[in-house]
Amino acid sequence: MDVLHRVSLRIVTMPLQCQGIITRDTVGVDVSAVAYYRVVDAVKSVIAVEDVGAAINQIAQTTLRKAPARSPDPRRIRRSAGVRV
Repeated sequence: MDVLHRVSLRIVTMPLQCQGIITRDTVGVDVSAVAYYRVVDAVKSVIAVEDVGAAINQIAQTTLRKAPARSPDPRRIRRSAGVRV
C-alpha cells in the first residue's frame, strides 16, 4: 500500500527545551536555543528516518548539552551544527 507523506522543503524553526548542563570547570549553566533546519532530500527524509523532526530535535539537544562541556568559551555555543537529511 502506498502512503503519501508531505514534506516541507522550507526552513523550519524548532525551539529546544532549556538544558541544565555542567561545564568543564564544574559550573552549572541553563542553556536555551532554537534549531533551524531544512530538508534537502524529501525522499531520503521519508525512507531513511522514521520521524525527521524528532530525530533533529534529539540531535540538537545532544549537541546543545555537549557544546559548553567541550569548551568554557560561550561563543562556541553560538556556532551552528549542520545536520543534513
